[in-house]
Amino acid sequence: MKKHNMMRVASALAVVTLLSTSVISGTLAKYTSEATSQAESARVAKWAINAGSKNGTLQAISEAGSNSFTFDLFNTVKDTATGGGSETDISANDDTTIIAPGTWGYVDLVIENDSEVSAKYSIKLEKTSEDTVPLQYAMKKLDESAAAEDTVPTNITSDPKDPTKVEWTSTAANVKIDENDNRILNYKSSDTATGNKVTYRVYWKWDYGTNTTASENSDTSLGVTAATGTAATPTVKATVTATQVD
Repeated sequence: MKKHNMMRVASALAVVTLLSTSVISGTLAKYTSEATSQAESARVAKWAINAGSKNGTLQAISEAGSNSFTFDLFNTVKDTATGGGSETDISANDDTTIIAPGTWGYVDLVIENDSEVSAKYSIKLEKTSEDTVPLQYAMKKLDESAAAEDTVPTNITSDPKDPTKVEWTSTAANVKIDENDNRILNYKSSDTATGNKVTYRVYWKWDYGTNTTASENSDTSLGVTAATGTAATPTVKATVTATQVD
């Protein structure tokens, strides 16, 4: 009986030894390697859109809290009789800008993409005043490589295939470049980048006898009211929108 028990113990020890050997040998037989990659990163692309009048300082409309820019539409007042000469037959009694029948002018609106991504843009005008001054408006893209004509344009014609020109209209809201026209400004790749800036000349004019919806003395009535009451003050603003190209 004692011998039988000893054989059982010996058998159990043999089994335990075999199991331990199997576990140890199995662990030692596995190939294991581990490595960690180098840390990689990417910088967020810059988004910087500037707008404003050509002769002024462009303002970053893309910065937080900056949603306006200079648009001096009536800063230039010229004489329709001389075509491109400055108007010398009117003069304000104060520092305000004044207009009268027979005058015209323009402002050069500049949009610049200083971003690291391409952008498409849109432009729209809006008359925000309630008045009956019979102004007309037009717009065309300027050739950056050529000197712009400093005369009142008479041959601007709208072309559905070329949205960079808007013919004369009495409705300011019709003067626009729609975002769906896909006018693209390149990203700025260097200090000598090209294609990242565009200039549009926005015109206004007050021709003699263009107010066909009022009496023939309506222009005179506007002047009399300016002298005896509250002068009409046409007010026009421009909105520029830029969106990253998909």
